[in-house]
Amino acid sequence: MLEPLYRNVIAVAFVALIVVGLVDVITTRSSRRLWIWAVCMALAFLLLRSVIDFPAARVPNAGGIPLPVAISVLFVSTAAGIAANYIFYVRRRFSWMAVIRPLCVTPIVLLPVLASLGALDLVSPTQLVSFSFLSFQNGFFWRTVLEHAKTKVA
Repeated sequence: MLEPLYRNVIAVAFVALIVVGLVDVITTRSSRRLWIWAVCMALAFLLLRSVIDFPAARVPNAGGIPLPVAISVLFVSTAAGIAANYIFYVRRRFSWMAVIRPLCVTPIVLLPVLASLGALDLVSPTQLVSFSFLSFQNGFFWRTVLEHAKTKVA
């Protein structure tokens, strides 16, 4: 019963993402954005295909990925989000130092996601994908995450 609903929700969200991306690429007429968007869509599809056999209706089993491996994947996802933020908002000439400097805050930005893992020993593939997207999002919005943390501490 859950499997078709699960598949259909993911399919609708994926199609909506494709439509929004195409509209953005068409309105901006940017070949750079087209390539970035196409690569991101292909990677997202391959990730969904490998983890949940998308578009088939298979809910992944609760197999286990060791926590150190999961933390490594989340760290890379956060760093990729920070780098994507720079690439997305770059308005001047590319600078490696402008990319590397924010990467130094990756462990701090990753902390809220690690706290969500709790005391798990193993992480299911579905959890890892979900937490990876959350880590990427936290990385992309790293300035906001740190500003929000600063206001809570103060």
